[in-house]
Amino acid sequence: MSPRPPSNLKRFSSILRIDLTTGPSKGAMQGLMTQSNVINSDLTQAIPAANSPRDIPRFAPPILLFSIGLLILARTWGTWTDLTVDFGREAYLAWRIAEGDPIYQHIASFAGPVSPTFNALLVTIYSNLTGSSTSSSTIPALVFGNIVIFSILIAIAYRLLRIFTHRLPATLACGCAIACCMGLQTTGVGNFNFITPYAHELTHGLTVALLTLLTLARILFSPHRRTPRLILAGTLVGLSIHLKPEIALALLPTVAIVLTLQAIPFPYRPNRLARTFQSSHRARLNIRHALALLTPALLVALAVPLLYGFDNVFKGWSHLRDETIRAMPFYQRVSGFDAIADNVSFAVGRAFWVAAILLLLRYLTRSTTAQPPISHRPLARCALAVPLALGLAWLSSRLVDPAPAGLAWIWLESTRSWTILLPLIAIIAGITHLRIRFARTKSETNSGSNNLDQDQLRRLTLIMLTCFATLCLAKIALSVSLQHYGFALALPALLVVAVLLCAPRLIDATPPDSASSQSHVTTSLSATSPLDATSPLGATNPFGATSSPTAPSMLGVSLVIAFAVAHVWIAGFWQDRKTDPLASLRLLKIDPNRSISRDFLHAMNHIRSQAQPGDGLAVLPEGALLNLLTDQPNPSGYIVTMPVEVLMFGQTNILTALQNNPPRWIALRQTSLKAEYAVEGLNHMPDVVAWIHSNYQPIGRPNDDADQRGSPPSILLLERIDATFINAPVAR
Repeated sequence: MSPRPPSNLKRFSSILRIDLTTGPSKGAMQGLMTQSNVINSDLTQAIPAANSPRDIPRFAPPILLFSIGLLILARTWGTWTDLTVDFGREAYLAWRIAEGDPIYQHIASFAGPVSPTFNALLVTIYSNLTGSSTSSSTIPALVFGNIVIFSILIAIAYRLLRIFTHRLPATLACGCAIACCMGLQTTGVGNFNFITPYAHELTHGLTVALLTLLTLARILFSPHRRTPRLILAGTLVGLSIHLKPEIALALLPTVAIVLTLQAIPFPYRPNRLARTFQSSHRARLNIRHALALLTPALLVALAVPLLYGFDNVFKGWSHLRDETIRAMPFYQRVSGFDAIADNVSFAVGRAFWVAAILLLLRYLTRSTTAQPPISHRPLARCALAVPLALGLAWLSSRLVDPAPAGLAWIWLESTRSWTILLPLIAIIAGITHLRIRFARTKSETNSGSNNLDQDQLRRLTLIMLTCFATLCLAKIALSVSLQHYGFALALPALLVVAVLLCAPRLIDATPPDSASSQSHVTTSLSATSPLDATSPLGATNPFGATSSPTAPSMLGVSLVIAFAVAHVWIAGFWQDRKTDPLASLRLLKIDPNRSISRDFLHAMNHIRSQAQPGDGLAVLPEGALLNLLTDQPNPSGYIVTMPVEVLMFGQTNILTALQNNPPRWIALRQTSLKAEYAVEGLNHMPDVVAWIHSNYQPIGRPNDDADQRGSPPSILLLERIDATFINAPVAR
């Protein structure tokens, strides 16, 4: 006969360690209250987040994010890129590598080989699946591949946000990132989006960095499979070094800061012998974990340069130490150092108002027990927030110039506050984290617990993401905007600010009580006890197990939605002008009213009708998309000759390559670079221009449009005069 199971009262008394025969003492009653709070919080923590009336169902986020992505694609289809700027270089590299031309030998590039090789792999796979040529497969392969990569990035970002917030704030933040960064054009030049980026190293690097942060967060939360995850994180860190330098310089300090914060020991130890043993034990574990992280990072960081050469792989890092490049007006304006005093004062003023909004939202949602004044259901809040957001967008367009520039001044320029706000948020969260760590009592430490609870780890994840977002803004420190580099560099900051607007209680610096701290004990990087099964990653309650779920603020939700709506509205001003399809699948559209579009089409049609395979085409200083659309490679290998590239590669090397491998066609983009690079026309390479005019003759263009008569062509097409004059002396 099996023994009779103990009653609930006996089980409860055994948990609380209370002797029922003698009656509870005063201390036992205090322990009873404390442990009952712990059990209640555990039961609350075990309830799935979907059962909370203040959170959306589990199936809602993927449906909402997928719908937003489809709407943005439908709104912007084919209008992502620019004919002559940046993306043509990216497509050309993928095309020629897929054709078998080795990078750095037949193709000059200042970027690392990882992204071009990956893009070439996509082109090869797409070409084999469709049976088309690599030249016609390049643009579709890159477009569809980048859509998939951006979807992966959003999934990673959502999972990272869910560690310290709920589904609704995480969904709204990721939806805002999709609307603002996926495929919009908010300036006269395209390429500043994830579908046709100006540099795939930036978009690939950001995806790798967020995946590294998510892997690190999983390492902190769970000791299971710690070594494989450390190896994966180290491999990703080493891979980021060969992508965009800005991302690597933001990721490396972030990893170091987070690992340092979680490894700080408690100030108390039970005795000297135990202190010595624990210190040596932690030291051995930290060394082993550091080796598991650093070894693959160093192997990956060194393997690629050994294959391609250190000078080639790290040439893109030269602009960090080249004062001439950093002093160019374009980089000064983008970073905000062209007018430091004005930009700082503007950023401080914007930060004041954004901080006031955050504090107001925190005050409105300070209560954790009372029901919200309107509705506690998030879907109802969103339904009320949408008309409020549209009203804010309309009101802003009425208060200022109704042109897109006026609305952009309100919404897009408000992002300059992030440079001031994010460091403050990271510092406050870091100080609070350390305060909680060192606030443990001596009795708690003597019990042998040297771990972090889940509330602290969630706060540590917020610190990690905020630090990374802050460091990403270093390149555009005083001129943060989503219009140029900010479409990727400011995306982590956009996620943080959007979450804080929707869930303002996350900026609360009040540490959880002792019951909350003791109820969800998990492991640090060097701990050995498993994670509590009732506290999954991304559990219900952020920063305090005894508090109710974070109530989203309707005003904050409205601001996030209004920001996204305004951004889409501004982008429509530029994208509605692109009406004529240029390539197959309608993946490229142009503005037929721009003279550069007409001249581009004239040059493309003329080359297609006259050129033979292998004639060759060089487009100066940029515009390699013309090479791809005419199926004519650049035999010199120097596909971009902007002032930065001329400084990196040298004018003599470019001239020698043109003389040794002269193309039949040369297309000169007639544009002024004075405002951006302080040079007029192509004066930054006078020897090359003189050699071209000595050996090539221009091809006339049709003057069937009245507005073109008498105006110089934006793209001047030249044809080689005769092969015997190719190596003629340079005429000065």
